[in-house]
Amino acid sequence: MHLNPNKSTREARKKLAVRIVAGLLALLMVGGTAYSLIYMLILNASAAEPGAEVLEDLNIRVGLMYGDGVTVGFETETEYGYTVGVQPLRDGIYDFAPFWTLNNRVVSVTSDANLKKADQTYSITKSAYGTAVGGYHIEFSVDFALTDMAYAESMMHSLNAVLASSGLYAFPAYVGGVIRLRVGSFSSYEAAANMYAYVAGILNFASSVVSPGEQTVSVVDPSTDRILLEYDGSDGTALGLQAISMEDKKSYIKTPADNVYDGVFSYYRHQEEGVDGVCVVNVLTLDEYVEGVLPFEISNTWPAETLKAFSIAARSYAAYTLGRHDSAYSFDLCNGSHCQMYKGAGRVNENVRSAVRSTHGRIITYNGKIASTYYSSSCGGVTVSIGDVWGGASSPYLVAHETPWERYSEHNNGFWITEVSPTELMKYLREQKGYEELSGYVKNIEVLEYAPGSTYVKKLRITDSRGKSVEIVNTDRVRMALGAYLKSANFVVGQGSVAYTVDTVQTLGEVIIDATVEKTVRPPVSPSSPSQPSIPTSSVTAEKLTVLTADSLVETDISSLSIMTAETILSAGEQKMVIRSADGLYLLNDQNTQTGAPIAIPRTIMEYTVLRETKTELASSPQNFVFVGKGWGHGAGMSQYGAKDLADLGYDYE
Repeated sequence: MHLNPNKSTREARKKLAVRIVAGLLALLMVGGTAYSLIYMLILNASAAEPGAEVLEDLNIRVGLMYGDGVTVGFETETEYGYTVGVQPLRDGIYDFAPFWTLNNRVVSVTSDANLKKADQTYSITKSAYGTAVGGYHIEFSVDFALTDMAYAESMMHSLNAVLASSGLYAFPAYVGGVIRLRVGSFSSYEAAANMYAYVAGILNFASSVVSPGEQTVSVVDPSTDRILLEYDGSDGTALGLQAISMEDKKSYIKTPADNVYDGVFSYYRHQEEGVDGVCVVNVLTLDEYVEGVLPFEISNTWPAETLKAFSIAARSYAAYTLGRHDSAYSFDLCNGSHCQMYKGAGRVNENVRSAVRSTHGRIITYNGKIASTYYSSSCGGVTVSIGDVWGGASSPYLVAHETPWERYSEHNNGFWITEVSPTELMKYLREQKGYEELSGYVKNIEVLEYAPGSTYVKKLRITDSRGKSVEIVNTDRVRMALGAYLKSANFVVGQGSVAYTVDTVQTLGEVIIDATVEKTVRPPVSPSSPSQPSIPTSSVTAEKLTVLTADSLVETDISSLSIMTAETILSAGEQKMVIRSADGLYLLNDQNTQTGAPIAIPRTIMEYTVLRETKTELASSPQNFVFVGKGWGHGAGMSQYGAKDLADLGYDYE
């Protein structure tokens, strides 16, 4: 990939060139605003305008271990070993360039330093005594090109045969774009110097003692503490490891948390304010990333249409936030809720793969720009405008909108009741949330304002027993301020008791609708991308059709093609037909109708009605505060459980 992620071009990456291939959609979850479902064209950074190289997939970098979370050593496991390569960091090239193979199934990538070991965990030590892995080595100055690894490996094996009796060993080291051979794992410069004459005399090459490198990482066999390879990242690149797969079986990288990952793991050193460890970044395609997000944000057993809808939302959000962590950590997105929950391929099943594959390249835009597709677990029957969630400017599409189809009262995260005493609440506010201006006990909680068009609390006043009060503004600040008692800001509160309403969705039976579907066609591939698959045309030639019968494949023409239904036999010459293929929907008749026009397909959905009840919740003590709430999360954009409820009613992902 040639996408420059530096500060001057991060904004350009957000403005990914796109070509619209589907009609306008009404996204029910975000207020019915018109959107375009688009096929994404990622352009070469050097291209001045659309029409340059079209790339099918965008590679992205997801941070797994970074900042204060780095460790001195990070252990992984594969089934067949690793391919080792160069993984560029900051120049915008994400292509993994392999140069070496490690047959070890388990490795630990560590800081290049004197390491001690306890409970199978490495840590840095300044002492020369008791080291498990030494940071000093003897290096031969001969440079092996990355294209000549067979020669380097042959020389390393020959060198190891001579060194075997001494207890020393040789290993490869990437340094400035070439491979050098290093010998030994010494705990001090002096210890390495004492063996220098012996080692240097083996090969007729210049050599020297090298100390631990501040930007160097070591690949270590944790069962023997033997260094397998070192990588000096001072040239702005990172060590890349990819699991070796067999022809009949794909292999993944497995972490100590039992998560498995596709793509490449890249490693580079992080040192800051006493922290010294190894950053771990997963580099993979956008669709592989979406596959790893989907089953950790929603369930991989949910309806197919929900999975498709969420695939588009997750892909769009990733594209919108691309490069968020680039300046600080040299990766695009983190693996937590700050970006999107991502834990690799462990829960990816065929349901997930099918949903991502069938929506490949599709993201949501508004006025030609990638949309910010926020979502939360459940919104409780209504969403809230993004401007009321965190303040700042509102969005024309992230607006308050009722979601009456949402069965929030049936979901364990969609309806909740909590209770707290005035003194316990005061302790929580002062000690956990920092409201030290309050004291005594909480005397009163008053809702001052609801978000317009929503039941989310926008402004809340809390008053203590001495008359001091604080006002909390914006729905997510309200939710976080009372986080131990609220799952969302969609709530009512009372002291001693509180009246509330709760909705129940009841289905009324099936109804047939005519859903208009657009035949979608991917944009043509430019001659600069000859490896891309052929693109379907916008019409279908139906002079000859191949039909699979019980006995064989039979060729026929459109005039003789008939379809038997439960009531009658339809002939193409008499009535239009729709054929669904891997490329889309084709409308056929004896004139070979163009497929660019909308096609009306009869579909079945469930009609429903909403029953609303008013109830009262009593606290166990008349002094206690009781909260009754709906939904889980910030409440803006898509409701994940609401999307499942829509699919259960028969709606498709559009």
